[in-house]
Amino acid sequence: MSNQHLELKIVQDISTLFELSLSIGSSIDIKKNCEQFLKTLISRKNLSFAGVYIQNDILGKPDPQLLSLVYAHPASRVARWATDRSQSSVLHALLSENENCVINSVDPEFKSIINEKKVVSGSYAIYRLVNIGYLKLFSERSGFAFSAKFNNQLRAVINKFTVSLEGCLAYRRALKASEERKQAEDFLEKIIDTVSDPVYVKNRQHQWILVNKALCRMLGKPRDELIGKDNYDFFPKTQTDLFKKNDDDVFNSGQGKIYTENFTDAEDIIHTISISIALYSNDQGDDFVVGVIRDITEITQHRNNLEQLVQQRTAELHQSLFDTEQSRDKIDGILKSVAD
Repeated sequence: MSNQHLELKIVQDISTLFELSLSIGSSIDIKKNCEQFLKTLISRKNLSFAGVYIQNDILGKPDPQLLSLVYAHPASRVARWATDRSQSSVLHALLSENENCVINSVDPEFKSIINEKKVVSGSYAIYRLVNIGYLKLFSERSGFAFSAKFNNQLRAVINKFTVSLEGCLAYRRALKASEERKQAEDFLEKIIDTVSDPVYVKNRQHQWILVNKALCRMLGKPRDELIGKDNYDFFPKTQTDLFKKNDDDVFNSGQGKIYTENFTDAEDIIHTISISIALYSNDQGDDFVVGVIRDITEITQHRNNLEQLVQQRTAELHQSLFDTEQSRDKIDGILKSVAD
């Protein structure tokens, strides 16, 4: 090969590697990220198939020792979208000490790693993607389809591709955790909405982080206007200071408490409410106050009426006893005068 041809080949290789490098990280979605890179790789290196296998435990799937195919091109050549236990063992053995390996059709491991349709001969190149899985390339050309030079050139690009996959997987886990948290919050919201008494949860800053419909009705405010706010936004300072003091007592002592307070609702009606608060600490060590409010206005009025009635009846009884005593004295006087 002439120097001119050699220089041209070097420029072509550098251009291809640069193009492959640019194709990585085009999307935070793992399939789109794989698609851009693998289609470019297949086209520039004249390959027949490429697929990315990720460990099931990382994907949150059953059988953590197995691997699942998260992307393949062309997908029409895929016969199975997951490895079986024997394949996983073979791949692990092949790459236990090396970052990549090449398996030709004459090698004894060739048939054991076939997951693609219409594969009779050719060569596989398997690249370890750190600790998350494998990149599998296939060429129908045997022999030197995956030369040492090819693998050395591709290694740095694959390292970058691995980092991008780790980013995609981290985003996927965060998205899943966010969805699960949202589902849990929605479920909890539906549960507390079935409670007829107002229920709320406050953080250490005395802000409402969870309220039910009953509390919204009591305050005459929609839920989104209450979340993140505190009592100072809706109650007089003197009353809010009392709420804050009782919350702090629970935060500091860890002991729940019950107290009563007068409350004017959205329709300017005064209620007597009983507030029961308790401490809740999550697994991260964050403390919250959980409160349940019960309107005891009718009970209080009934009790007051009962007390007034008791006082009235007691006064009447005392008067009756006094009148009886007076009558007895009169009778005693009459009886004494008759006897004389």
